[in-house]
Amino acid sequence: MKMKSNSKLLLFGVVVASSLPIFGKSAQAIINDARKDYYNSLKPKKVDKTLTVIENADGSVEEVYKPRTGLEKLEYNTARAKDRVDFYQSVVRSVQREENELKGFNDVFGKKKSSRKVIRKSSGK
Repeated sequence: MKMKSNSKLLLFGVVVASSLPIFGKSAQAIINDARKDYYNSLKPKKVDKTLTVIENADGSVEEVYKPRTGLEKLEYNTARAKDRVDFYQSVVRSVQREENELKGFNDVFGKKKSSRKVIRKSSGK
């Protein structure tokens, strides 16, 4: 009887020993997990794309949130279009101001105004 219990104990031990790798992770699996964690830490983090940073010509930095809905996009584009129109209007005003300042330039130096001559080509008929 003693022999039977020892053999049962030995059989139980062999079964437990053979099943241990099934319950626990193998060394290769642990190394693979560590490798995945390392490479995932090297990947750049995803940035929220709703925030846009704009640096103006005067050096100031402006943070603008990108619109998501149709109405927000429309308001955003309208505001940008107004800014562009204001810029181009100021350029036109400055050009007009310079033209007014230089209006008498040709008279002072005695230059004649340049005029374009229109040459009409005859068809020869």
